[in-house]
Amino acid sequence: MRTKPFFTRQKSKQEHALKKLHEQSMRQVGGLSEKLLEESFADAKNRGKIPPWLKGWVHHPQNSPQDRQGIDFTFDTDQGDMNVQVKSSVLRAQLFILKHQESDILVIVADMCKPVRAIYEELITAMEIKRQARLTAKTP
Repeated sequence: MRTKPFFTRQKSKQEHALKKLHEQSMRQVGGLSEKLLEESFADAKNRGKIPPWLKGWVHHPQNSPQDRQGIDFTFDTDQGDMNVQVKSSVLRAQLFILKHQESDILVIVADMCKPVRAIYEELITAMEIKRQARLTAKTP
C-alpha cells in the first residue's frame, strides 16, 4: 500500500488548521454581532425607546438548540414571537436567507461599522413590518 508523500500530508494538515482557525474567527465575529444587537437594545432601554408592543426578548447562546436552528434571539411581541438571526455582513445574510427560505426568521446585519442605534432601528423597523403583516392577516 502506497502512502501519501510527506508534502501532501503536510499540506493537508495546514489546510485543516487554517479551516479550523477560519471557523473559530467566524464564530467570534458572529458572537460580536450578537453582542452589538444586545448593546443596541440595552441602549434603547436606557433611553426609554422600547416600543410598547415589545414585551421582552431572549438571547440564545451559541450551540443552543435554537442557535442550531438559526435563531439567535426570540422577541416576545403582542403579535407572537419573532425569531431573529444576526449576521455580520450582507453576504452572510443573503446566504442564510437562501438556505432558510421556508423559515419565518428575520435576518438583521449587525456589522462593526454600524452605530448601535442604527442596528436597533433597522431591527425595530423589520419587526414592525412583520407585526403589521400579522395584524392584517388576522383582520377579516
